[in-house]
Amino acid sequence: MSEQSVDILVIGDGVSARALLWLLERKSYRGNVLQVSDNKLFPKTSLSSTALVALHGMKQGVSPLGDVLVEGVEYFNNYVFNTGLMGMEKARFIDTSSPGDDRLQNRYGSSQSSKNLSFPKEIEGEFNYFEEEAILIRPRLFLDSLGEQANFDYKEDCFLGISGNTASFISGQKIKFEKLILSHGVGLTQLNGFGLDSKENIVEVPGSYFQWSVDLKVASFVLGLGKANLVYRGSDKILMLGGSTQKNEIIAHDGSELNDFFRVAAGLCRSFLPQKSEAKIISGVRVKGPKRMPIFKELTSNVFLL
Repeated sequence: MSEQSVDILVIGDGVSARALLWLLERKSYRGNVLQVSDNKLFPKTSLSSTALVALHGMKQGVSPLGDVLVEGVEYFNNYVFNTGLMGMEKARFIDTSSPGDDRLQNRYGSSQSSKNLSFPKEIEGEFNYFEEEAILIRPRLFLDSLGEQANFDYKEDCFLGISGNTASFISGQKIKFEKLILSHGVGLTQLNGFGLDSKENIVEVPGSYFQWSVDLKVASFVLGLGKANLVYRGSDKILMLGGSTQKNEIIAHDGSELNDFFRVAAGLCRSFLPQKSEAKIISGVRVKGPKRMPIFKELTSNVFLL
């Protein structure tokens, strides 16, 4: 089998890979670019996410991670949201806490009583809240839109490893590259398996959430419930409830954690929250760099991790 040669080889097909290709297209890059992914062995984590973009009270100057997140949210709101990509909608983000809890005061600097809250559905009990704007993403539609705007070649194949400037695949094909970008959510163990030694503290972080198909007949919203969010996307009538991390499970969901989230949500939203038995449970695994920071780093000559 003859070797193919490309300028940039992108491994992966989730939001990081597609956003990278989309930016190359918008920068009018005209080199030879090839995207390769195996969506069975490396499924898109992007499709297993509640996909919420919000500042959540973050400010510049508090921590390096906070600075990156604030910059990312502002870039998304001011630039990506206005590019014609599909699958995005604005929503109210209402973060809540019990009376006497100073979490909102510490995070946002102020809060209001629920007695002053205008909300289209009945919420029970007394609580404090802070409201800001958020953007919700329909992951599949957003990914499809990114793909349609990035006009580069794509192949379905499973990446096996690198030797010099040549990547090998399970089909037996070998592809030479000028630059290779790994963007398919690989952890440290997998990097070492590919022959790419890395000293980075890369961790795999699992998470799960309940998902219901239900028409609440209201605009999109997010209720912050401490460790979990209740997210309603009005465009496709999807209600989701879940948190950001699990400590022990990798693939299977953590039932006790989800049950705790449901009990908290039911305390406020009993009037419109569906039954647990009616929910799908969606699980996924994200990869995070040291101190939860994103990574775009050259691991070895012309081989990058995104």
